[in-house]
Amino acid sequence: MTRDEFEHLLTHDPARTRQYLRSLFERLRSLTARVAGEIEVVPQAGPVPPPAAPVGELILPAQTELPGGVGKPAGWAVVVHPLTRKAAETLPDDGLRATRFPLRIGRASGAHEPEALDLNDLWLLDDKPFSISRNHCEIDVNHEGPIVRDRGSHLGCVVNDEPIGGRRAEAYAKLHPGDNVLVVGPRMSPYQFRVTVTPA
Repeated sequence: MTRDEFEHLLTHDPARTRQYLRSLFERLRSLTARVAGEIEVVPQAGPVPPPAAPVGELILPAQTELPGGVGKPAGWAVVVHPLTRKAAETLPDDGLRATRFPLRIGRASGAHEPEALDLNDLWLLDDKPFSISRNHCEIDVNHEGPIVRDRGSHLGCVVNDEPIGGRRAEAYAKLHPGDNVLVVGPRMSPYQFRVTVTPA
C-alpha cells in the first residue's frame, strides 16, 4: 500500500484503516518478543487462514470456544475457567476452550473511552483504577510448551505464584499440564483464572 493509498483509506474508510492498524500493532508486539528471543519463530506452511471472527470481536459468555480459524494449532488444549466474581463476568462457568494460539487477553474499552487499536481474543471488563492493560497478556505455545506471555502490560501477571511482566525482567512463564492459576494484573487482582492444560 502506498502512502497516498493509505491516506485515502484513512479519510474515506476509517473503520477498515483501524483494522489494518490493529493488525500492524499486534505484529510489532510479536516482533518485539521475537527479537528478545522469547518465542520460537516457526515458518508458516502456506497462506495464513483469515480469522473466523471480525478483528477485536468481544467474546461473549455464551461463546465457550474460540473460532477455529484464529491463530495456529499447537498440539495443546487450554481451558480458561473463572476463579473470581470479576473473572466470571466475562467467562462462562464451564470455561473458554482454546485450541489455537495465541489467545490474547486485554481490557475492553469503557463507554466513556475512545475506541482503542487493540487486537484481543478475550476482553476483560475493568473499571478505574485499572488492573488490566488494553493489551495485557497472551496464552501461547513455544518450544517449551504452553506459556503465558506479558504483552507490555503496566502491572504484569502472576502465573502459579510467579510474577511476570510489568517492571520485571521475566516476560513469560510456563504452564504445566493440569491446573494452573493465572492472575491478570497484580497479585491481589480480582481477575483470577484456572487454566487447565492438556495435550490435544
